[in-house]
Amino acid sequence: MKVASDLNNAPQTVRRRFLKFFFLFHVFLILLWYFSVIPFHNQLLNLVTPYMNLIGLNQPKPAYYPDPRTFTHYLRAEITFANGEATTWDFPRLTEKSPWRNAAMGRADTWMRTLSFYPACRLDTGRYIARLFEKSSNPPERIAVLECWSWVRPSADKTVIPMPETREEDDHKTLFVYDPLTDRLIEQQP
Repeated sequence: MKVASDLNNAPQTVRRRFLKFFFLFHVFLILLWYFSVIPFHNQLLNLVTPYMNLIGLNQPKPAYYPDPRTFTHYLRAEITFANGEATTWDFPRLTEKSPWRNAAMGRADTWMRTLSFYPACRLDTGRYIARLFEKSSNPPERIAVLECWSWVRPSADKTVIPMPETREEDDHKTLFVYDPLTDRLIEQQP
C-alpha cells in the first residue's frame, strides 16, 4: 500500500519542486537585473533580457533610485481640422487613472519612449489619432504629436533636487507632424 500512496504524492512533489524552482529562478533574475556584483553579469544579462522583456520584469532602474527624476513626461496631439478649428488631445496618462486602470496601462510610458526612439511607429500613431477625431463634415487636416514634460515641484523639506529654470518653449518638442489627407509624415524629429 505504501507504493500506491507514494505514486499518488509524486505529482504533488513534482509540482512543489517546479514551483520552488520557478520562484527562486525569477528572484534570481530580478536580483541579476538590478545588481551587478558578479563578474559575468553582462553576459548573463544579455542571455536573459529577451525573457525579462517578454514577461515584463524589465522595469527601469531609475524608479528605485534614491534621487528620482524631477520631471514627468507625456504625449500630446494638436489636431487642426479642415475648417481651421484646433484642439488638443493628451494621450492617456497613468497619473489620471485609478490604480486598477494603471495596472492595465502599465506600458503607457514605454509607448512614449517607443515613439521617441522608433520612428516606424509614428505613422500608425498619426492614423490612430486621425480615426479618433474623424468627422465627415470636418476631417482633421494636420496632426502634430508633441513630447511634453512638466517639472515635479520640490517637497516642503527640500529633499528633492530643485527645479531648473525653464522657459515655456522648453517644455515640449514636436516629435512628428502627420497629414491625414496624404497619409504621410510631413516632418519629424530624428
